[in-house]
Amino acid sequence: MKSNQYRNDRLDFLSTFIFTSILSVFGVLFFSIHKATVSQLEGRSLCKVPTFSVDSLFMGHYLDSLNLHYADNFPFREGFVSWSMWLKSCRGYQSSDVTFYAGAIDMDAGIEQDSFGNGLNDELADSLVMKNDGNIEDVGNLSRGLLIYEGMAMQMFGGGRASAKYAANSMNAVLSKLPAGVQMYVGVTPTHGEFYLPSGYSKNYNSERKNIDTLYANLDPRIKTMDICLELHKHKDEYIFFNTDHHWTGTGAYYAYVALCKAAGFEAVPLSQMETKAIPGFLGSLYRSTRDARLRDNPDSVVYHKIPNQYQAYSLYGVGYGNKRKTSMYVEGAKGGNAYGVFLGGDIPAMCIETTNKNGRVALMIKNSYGNALAPYLPANYERVFVVDYRYFKSNLIDFMQKNGVTDFIVFHNSFSANTSSHIDMMKSMVSGRPADAQVVKIDPVVPPASKNDTAKVDSSKLKLH
Repeated sequence: MKSNQYRNDRLDFLSTFIFTSILSVFGVLFFSIHKATVSQLEGRSLCKVPTFSVDSLFMGHYLDSLNLHYADNFPFREGFVSWSMWLKSCRGYQSSDVTFYAGAIDMDAGIEQDSFGNGLNDELADSLVMKNDGNIEDVGNLSRGLLIYEGMAMQMFGGGRASAKYAANSMNAVLSKLPAGVQMYVGVTPTHGEFYLPSGYSKNYNSERKNIDTLYANLDPRIKTMDICLELHKHKDEYIFFNTDHHWTGTGAYYAYVALCKAAGFEAVPLSQMETKAIPGFLGSLYRSTRDARLRDNPDSVVYHKIPNQYQAYSLYGVGYGNKRKTSMYVEGAKGGNAYGVFLGGDIPAMCIETTNKNGRVALMIKNSYGNALAPYLPANYERVFVVDYRYFKSNLIDFMQKNGVTDFIVFHNSFSANTSSHIDMMKSMVSGRPADAQVVKIDPVVPPASKNDTAKVDSSKLKLH
């Protein structure tokens, strides 16, 4: 008995010694080794050391932030994360042709918040607001799963008639509050699955086209709609959607612009008159969510087309968004997992784009990140363009339109966000006023300088299709 007790005591001591030694070693390494500021694997900034205050300590925020800081900076974190991602990549139902991931997909996985890491100047970097891509958790929950087929990831749409009708009724309510003389347009785009889903998977998929038709059918007749489905279908053999990301390419967004021009009575600028460029090596949100080898082996190029017009973009900030700061409509330094930030520089709450057009048409486009690729085409036809992200704009939208002479109000969604009540409710709340920042300031127009294009043109014929 004594020998067994002695053996157990030694084992207990050895276990305690090993456990304490590991903790001590990791503790010393935590304070001694260099700490990265960005996770290359996850494509996001790591949590910094929190600022101490007595209030934050007693409220519990300081200790919570300290825990997050350690969790983001423990030694050899990238190796552990890489191993975890490998385990995650083993999930899903595998076959030689198709991979299916059941359940909701986190479309925000690995989206960088505020760091491009590409040497942009400070003024430009300050104007970049890489928020979460806009599809908040409940948008992901609208997905019935993710299908990977021929190297392309497709979300399985789960919206129904009830959600489409709710969106339409909400948009009708917004129309009733618009200033006199403002024409409202609504555009909803389908995503990958509407065009490329293989046969045999319709059981897990609701038609996005039928859902959009239901939404449009329930809109007030005074609202003009954009038939984006038709324009995209005409060009479905082109590179209009990414393989690895839930967004679309600049080419796909161009055809939505064509649909808007048809609804608004404009002549769309032909693609042949634009400068086509691409940022290669893009692995987007759906790859980061799955780490699927088929997506890794089929990376995207972020294709974009620059309009030939003269324009100047400004980010708007401050109470009432009355302050302007020059920014770029195409942030061509964006790269890697942040390459979609080439469009507008990310999710800026409010932007104004001045042009040399003189037709009295002033557009305000309300959107989420899916609209970032569409917005840069609007200055080709409008005298002024305001671009507002409904997730971050904090003023009364009706007041803003009145003070800035808006003539065309453009509501843009993809099918997922259009069928998500929280997104629609955010849009509705903008017309009822936000007490904190209710004062809106008129944005004085200026004559923009000539636009400059300083990067090499890409031969669009060499860009791969989906």
